[in-house]
Amino acid sequence: MKRTLLLVFTGAMGTLMLFSSSCKKAAENTNTQTATDNAICEGEYMRMAPTANSIAVKSNGNGVGRLESAYPTTTVDTTHGWPHTLSINYGPSPGVVDSSDGKTRSGQIVMAFSNYWHINGTTVSVTYTNYFVNGVQFQGVVSLTRNSKTSFSETVSNGQCTKASPSWTILYNATRTFTWTAGVGDSIPSHSTFTISGNASGTDRNGLTYTMNITNPIVKPGSCAYITQGTYTMQTSDGVNYTVDFGNGTCDNQATVTINGNSFPITLL
Repeated sequence: MKRTLLLVFTGAMGTLMLFSSSCKKAAENTNTQTATDNAICEGEYMRMAPTANSIAVKSNGNGVGRLESAYPTTTVDTTHGWPHTLSINYGPSPGVVDSSDGKTRSGQIVMAFSNYWHINGTTVSVTYTNYFVNGVQFQGVVSLTRNSKTSFSETVSNGQCTKASPSWTILYNATRTFTWTAGVGDSIPSHSTFTISGNASGTDRNGLTYTMNITNPIVKPGSCAYITQGTYTMQTSDGVNYTVDFGNGTCDNQATVTINGNSFPITLL
């Protein structure tokens, strides 16, 4: 009888352990939060190189100038020589709908140009003042460098994406190379397309750290508010691997995350 009870107990424990392991694996296989959080930061910080470029080109490549008379207003301070400081002001909260992508923005983006933008080696330091996009606050420093007529590099340092309610914070750092593949020299942003390569690292809203590497260049057309093509891989500090695929060129706010062979849709900011 004791032997029978022992066998029953052992079998029950084995079943419980298998069930527990299966639940843990299922939880890992459906946890898209890290990929979603990276995409929230990714999309906005990657706007900075195309934005700086389009403004400078609109000013005939000779730096920057006053472009608008209503929100968002774009003004420049050249009174003290270089750097020329450009401010893009979206106004106080609740902000305005940005015609470039339909997202609601408030606060300011400040860009300091070291020289005329058409000169290779010119740098731009980007900072944020009470800057919000669709209710998410963005902070940190973005550094841009013009490498050639069609190539720019970007570094995001101490990036922080925060929402007050529900309360969460995402930390983000990245290194990027942008290649201008369409609309070169055109002052109309919607005509331009950029392909983007590079890597990133960060901490998601649950405190899980991760690294990211672009495996197929990301494609960002100026005519779409979202990334339309490209893939990158991610690995979290708990050893889970992700692949994020932005599709085949369709302009939408969807991407697909694959975790251990299982695929799930995520919605972009």
